[in-house]
Amino acid sequence: MGLPLKPLQGFGVPAESYGFANKQLAWETIAPVTQAAGTLRGTARDTIYEESGLNMPRADRTLDRMRSNPRDWRIASLETVATAHGVNIRKPGGSHEVFEHPGVAEAISVPARRPIKPVYVRRFVAFIEAVRASNE
Repeated sequence: MGLPLKPLQGFGVPAESYGFANKQLAWETIAPVTQAAGTLRGTARDTIYEESGLNMPRADRTLDRMRSNPRDWRIASLETVATAHGVNIRKPGGSHEVFEHPGVAEAISVPARRPIKPVYVRRFVAFIEAVRASNE
């Protein structure tokens, strides 16, 4: 069907046909890059929060954002804040979730639809403040 191949012109892996002076394998190049990126990202975020006076846990920052703007929150955000404050979460099987704490007399029920209406977010923030007061 054509000319026979010479022994040196056979098919091979393209990486073997090129010569690089600083050839490194993937695991040698990717690890230093990801370590440096994680360090830079963490440092920048920490610096921003330290300068602004917001050096607090993520759940507390989320709670402050809920307090300032109770609109358009999802149930996952409420669950995160609740677990950070030691609140028990019950899902009785319906469309609501119940948040309860042994130090607070009343439990609150929040519909799991999204977005959660602002009235439920305000009740949740008041509940978390009562939990904080009972822990002190």
